[in-house]
Amino acid sequence: MDTETDDVPKALARRNRRLKVAELLERGLTTRQIAAEVGVSHATVAEDAKVVVQALKEQQGRDTETARTLEAERLDKMQEAVWGKVLEGDPTAIESALLIMQRRAALLGLDATGGEVVGKEL
Repeated sequence: MDTETDDVPKALARRNRRLKVAELLERGLTTRQIAAEVGVSHATVAEDAKVVVQALKEQQGRDTETARTLEAERLDKMQEAVWGKVLEGDPTAIESALLIMQRRAALLGLDATGGEVVGKEL
């Protein structure tokens, strides 16, 4: 067998072990308890736990970015729906547009005031 073929079983075993580590972490076991149950060293479990947590953070980041994109698209559609009336000077439409813009700025982190609403008296 060549080295590449030899690495496949090792990679699968490592993947399966990390899935088991993730499951046991979720159940609340300590890394030492997990090491005893899985039959590997505490250091191996600690490294696996670090990899698992990093993978979860990356997935959460992707999920958050997807949600942010979808929400921004919804806000765009809402603004499009009221924009004609805004240009006509309709006070209700203007208020709606300002709220949409405020929400978009908060969603995208554009407010330089740390969350304070600028021009709230408008």
